[in-house]
Amino acid sequence: MSNRADPAIRTATRGALALLVLVALPLVLVGCENRVSSTRQCLGNGNTTMRYDGYTFEIESGPALEVAGNCHVILTNCTVHAPEGIHAAEDAVVTMRGGTLTGTRGLAVKASDNARVTFEGTQVSGALQKSGAAQITGAGDAGL
Repeated sequence: MSNRADPAIRTATRGALALLVLVALPLVLVGCENRVSSTRQCLGNGNTTMRYDGYTFEIESGPALEVAGNCHVILTNCTVHAPEGIHAAEDAVVTMRGGTLTGTRGLAVKASDNARVTFEGTQVSGALQKSGAAQITGAGDAGL
């Protein structure tokens, strides 16, 4: 008796596996959502960089992001809805490219202590609060 499978069975098995991969692949990709429901922190002790590409932040209380300690956070095409969008302090650098930032309780950005928050083509909704030498640029008419 031979251990070799009949060629017709091998072909049918390959076809079934290929079909399984084609059907399962979209299911795997659909499950890969970048959703955040609690405050994210970057409290680096130096040259820490965090990147968020295409994320959705839906926060019920507090800020979506707390950034401090020379940390650099880059958000690209993200949607941020939080009572207090971004808190940046202590030489933090936050860059948001595209997307939207909404302070659902009125405060979009709170920046202090030499923090820099830059928006590039981002729709910002809510107040902008800065103190010390903090900078907020590119937010257009937000906070007025």
